[in-house]
Amino acid sequence: MLLSTVTLASEFILTSESLGGLQLNKETKISKAIINKYFPEHRVSHEIGEGDSADFHYFEIKDNKSELIFTVTSYIDNDFDRNKDVVTLDLIEIYSDSISDEYGLKIGKKLSDIINQRGGDLIYGANHHDNHIGLNNIWYALSTEDLNVPNGPDISPENVTLEDAKKYNLRVTAISWPSARW
Repeated sequence: MLLSTVTLASEFILTSESLGGLQLNKETKISKAIINKYFPEHRVSHEIGEGDSADFHYFEIKDNKSELIFTVTSYIDNDFDRNKDVVTLDLIEIYSDSISDEYGLKIGKKLSDIINQRGGDLIYGANHHDNHIGLNNIWYALSTEDLNVPNGPDISPENVTLEDAKKYNLRVTAISWPSARW
């Protein structure tokens, strides 16, 4: 059994075109059954989410200890989409350091690690609660927690420059495909 766990772990890498054995592109279809097929040692839940954006299909993939590994989102365009079992995959967000990307980067790494592995020609910007950097389908959410003054107001990601991010060597808290998360 140890060999199969090691084999599965070695295949659990995010690339610009796949996550493990699951091929990723703009037409990739996803469902609870499809996720179970590619990640059989994990638990999958599915619900309809609501928020600041359009409603969406939301899948959580957890390990056998109930730790969140990654999520999958598919936005709902109409009532017909809401009732589908198989939907188009719009966004993957990785939250566990058990998955690395094709550059060897994972949750907990620092901005300097990203720049060392991927170079400086990346796109940087603000998310809703953090900042992002990335390109070519692989994006990193950077925590701005270290920039906040104790007992002071949170710093808006819009006010965090790339120079600030480099100075404080911000930490990766999520990796997303094919775009930066909100």
